[in-house]
Amino acid sequence: MDELLAAIQRGRARDSRLVWLAAAVLVAALGVVALRRPLPPRGPRTVAVLSPHNASAHADAGWISPVFAELVANDLAGDPTVRVVPEAEVAAAMRDLGLRGEVPQPSEVFRLKKRLGADVLLGGIYSLSEVGTLRAELVLWAPDGKTTFVSQQGDQAHLTELATRVCAGVRSGLGLAEHPANAAIAFPANLETARLYAEGLRLLHDYEAARASEALAKAAALSPDSARIQLALAEALLFLREETQAREAARRAFELGDSLSLDDRVRAEIFYRRTLGDHDRAVALAHARYAAAPADLSRGLDVAEELISARRWPEIAALTAGLRQLPPPAGNDARIDLAESLGCLRSADLKCALASSQRAYATALERGARWQMASARYHEGEAIRRQGDAVQALPKLAEADRLYTGSGDRGSAASVRLMSATIYADQCDLPGARREFETALKTFGEMGDRAGEGATLHDLAILLRRARELPAALAYASRATTNFLEQGALRQGSNAMTTLGNLRLDLGDLSGALTVLSQAADMRRKEKDPLVVSTLTALAAVRLLQGDFAAMKKLLDEARENDKGQEPTITGRIRFGAATLALAKGRLDEEAAEATKAAKLFKDGQRLDEQALSEAAVAESLLRAGHLDTARLAVNRAKEVVAKSSSRLARPQVAVMDAKVFAAEQPAHLDEPLRLLKEVASEAEKTGVSADQWEARLAAAQLEHQADNLAALARDARAQGLILYALQAEAAKR
Repeated sequence: MDELLAAIQRGRARDSRLVWLAAAVLVAALGVVALRRPLPPRGPRTVAVLSPHNASAHADAGWISPVFAELVANDLAGDPTVRVVPEAEVAAAMRDLGLRGEVPQPSEVFRLKKRLGADVLLGGIYSLSEVGTLRAELVLWAPDGKTTFVSQQGDQAHLTELATRVCAGVRSGLGLAEHPANAAIAFPANLETARLYAEGLRLLHDYEAARASEALAKAAALSPDSARIQLALAEALLFLREETQAREAARRAFELGDSLSLDDRVRAEIFYRRTLGDHDRAVALAHARYAAAPADLSRGLDVAEELISARRWPEIAALTAGLRQLPPPAGNDARIDLAESLGCLRSADLKCALASSQRAYATALERGARWQMASARYHEGEAIRRQGDAVQALPKLAEADRLYTGSGDRGSAASVRLMSATIYADQCDLPGARREFETALKTFGEMGDRAGEGATLHDLAILLRRARELPAALAYASRATTNFLEQGALRQGSNAMTTLGNLRLDLGDLSGALTVLSQAADMRRKEKDPLVVSTLTALAAVRLLQGDFAAMKKLLDEARENDKGQEPTITGRIRFGAATLALAKGRLDEEAAEATKAAKLFKDGQRLDEQALSEAAVAESLLRAGHLDTARLAVNRAKEVVAKSSSRLARPQVAVMDAKVFAAEQPAHLDEPLRLLKEVASEAEKTGVSADQWEARLAAAQLEHQADNLAALARDARAQGLILYALQAEAAKR
């Protein structure tokens, strides 16, 4: 028997089918079905369950592999003396070691145990005969290198019954006591349902969450009362950020939870509370679940995930510090630093994010954990980018892209493309940014990842707005808005709606902009979304053009109340809004002060377009106050900023301000400034940007001092609801 088991350990599955079958015969002949050497009872052990290899000629029987693995894992997880390594971690380790379900060789057994921190490894093969007889043969690799053999056979139609008998042998081989629960608890009895469920789990572990959710939704339709299927479906939908559907699946799993194990019932409620936005309850449940098994790193990392969802940044540092105190290898796991780096990124603590992501990479590299290495590089690249060093960030992101792709995670690789596109846009390479966005959009589309598609559509809308390709930008923003709202992703949807409102404002559609921005503001108020400030300042810009200064001031006051001061760009928009309001009311000193502060904030936030517009606003107030020299300095600063960018968003209004200052400097030579203004107006007609057209036309009419033209402009502006321009034209006429 020892020689036979040694042969099984040495052989690959493709060569060992006969060896396994011979082993089954020999074991049965000896009257030993369940065990070879029971392991002596001892303290809590960590067990990793590998999906057994399909050694039969039936390729379509492959779905049985993850079913067996989960049935055995669920049975073992019911014992308080055992910790079962999550299936996703096992799948990732197998990929990193280049294993595709084969029976591992002795050296691979050692590497898998080390990688997973497992005391015991469980794997094997199964075969399905032509008449539907299923034989399963499993091996336990013990801490001392000894093996235990378990063999059972039965009818495929009674899969869970067969698995229950296999589990009894596994428990005996591990020296575990029997318990009332068994492997079939809450498992779908219908074979087609079980097949779809198994396929969904496999796809989820292979980073194909969209396809996984499709398979699991079909399984749920066949067995609507299966809490286990609903729980897996909720997990897949949460990964995809499909909030409305995830909430329904989590609710079903929670309500049907009596058929689940205690741990899965808690997980179901955590998912449900998260989808409801009840983050405090979700965090409390995650903490309680971790406290019940304080040596289980995966449970501690689940707490970190809930803390990040709840935006409770200070607690993440305390949690990760505690996780590092776990005995090795758990306390040295790269995912601890990854959780910390993500929390630091979300809370804008970039120094912390950089340090923790670099530690995570070093640890993951030592273990050969490619997905963790990829995530570490991704976090590091984002931290470097946000610190203003795009040149150093791009190589980190390129490595993250390569590692994610190598580990099979196409969705995360596409997300890296989004980050790279942002850097290209920051570097004024709009064609490069568009190329990256469109590559990511194609990947998300192929994967069926609607959340990824929505984010990319929105990013493309923002990019094309900067390029002044407004019809295409409007189409992308509309698609993004529809995408997010259909998913129930309200925060992302309100963000896309804000961009849609800004685009309608660009096109001079004040009523359309007011409608969509008001809806977005209401959604963000309801969600208590801190980004409501951006929507409020956009609404303030609409009210400014409508000449409703009181409503504008009210919106800016609300924005100030919601500004947390953590993001320079957000505060800068409030300052810029205050500057434009002061200018409209003729309070020039106040306007110059607010616009100067806004320019500084936009510079800190690396927002070149808004920085340039703020400098142009400073020049406007200085010019009106008669400070020609300092007005010229402000215009030159604005021109220097727009020269750094390929964006066309701020160029027209900076050019208008340049022409106005030029005319004031050389009043006897108006041909050149008038020519510049005519070019701006002509280009603005092509792009359809309303504000650029009006600014150029008004400036030209003011320079020419033609009362009839100014009167006509005032009438046209009032007819279009652009009261601000009407007031400016009427003031110039007087």
